Amino acid sequence: MKKQIFIILICFITFDAFSQDNICGKGFKSKKEIDFVKKNAYKIIISNNDDCVVDMIDSITNNFIQSSKLFYIEAMDSIYKVSDGYVTEALIYNYEVIFQKNFNAFFNYVYINRENKTANIKGYFIMSGSIVLSEAKNKVEKRKEMKEYMMQIAKKNNYSIDKINYLIELEKQFDEKGLD
Repeated sequence: MKKQIFIILICFITFDAFSQDNICGKGFKSKKEIDFVKKNAYKIIISNNDDCVVDMIDSITNNFIQSSKLFYIEAMDSIYKVSDGYVTEALIYNYEVIFQKNFNAFFNYVYINRENKTANIKGYFIMSGSIVLSEAKNKVEKRKEMKEYMMQIAKKNNYSIDKINYLIELEKQFDEKGLD
């Protein structure tokens, strides 16, 4: 009996280690890979080296920017929920990149999740806008430019009045001090 339990335990450990080690170097393009990340974010973070985890976040970010498929940003949200330290820093950086390179898809995800009390995507959206604003030399001019850009996106994508008002509400929360 002890031998059978030992063999089962070894198989479980081997399978778990195999599945976690395989995240390094993956492109994270398939929904299957992303679903794995969403379900195992904590295990992935604690059982892989820092560079591998950051590369994973970068890959997921780039895939979202290129495709606008929400399951990528959902995976980032899952990672956020179990992150701290360097992982949170990587997420902050990547959300800022998304804000600048695929604003419409990012805002759509924020809008869809506006009533979700467990998602902090709204906070990342505001933080991203704040960072972009804080990096400008002329903050007044940058805020004006950001507002114009957001309204162009809203018009181009036929945002509802409710969606535009929510966007305006979030924009007002951008803090020109950034993360100070």
